[in-house]
Amino acid sequence: MAETNAAVNQTKNHPYYTPQVDSNGSSINADGSFSGADDPIPVIDYSMLTSDDHNQRSKTMQDLQNACLEYGSFMVINHGMSDSLISRVYEALAKFFDLNEEEKKEYESNDPMDRIRWGKRDSDLVSSEFIKMAVHPTFHCPTKPAGLT
Repeated sequence: MAETNAAVNQTKNHPYYTPQVDSNGSSINADGSFSGADDPIPVIDYSMLTSDDHNQRSKTMQDLQNACLEYGSFMVINHGMSDSLISRVYEALAKFFDLNEEEKKEYESNDPMDRIRWGKRDSDLVSSEFIKMAVHPTFHCPTKPAGLT
């Protein structure tokens, strides 16, 4: 049994490991467990990153590192942005992704130094798009759709 567990761990930690997906879109891990869309993601409290308490800041930094390494994403709370601003950003980005592919391809690039980059990844199981925009020190944003900036 120990050999089986070792093999499972090696498979799960392999850099090219791709989990199988069942008909509900849940990942079937090498050990037979599931990771579905309803699994909780880590939450990082931004106010703790600016806390006067060194121990609290250190713990939050460790939590942030773990979220990046273990999950690849996280949710930030207490960041000072209003819910209405966040909603407007989501709406604007949805309009960008609704553009036809030719319009989005104006921003297609593999150069990490480009200030605005759009890309699309397709596989047998998943298709995804992304937009990356440099926002500091200067805000960069696609010119389409109107009102995105």
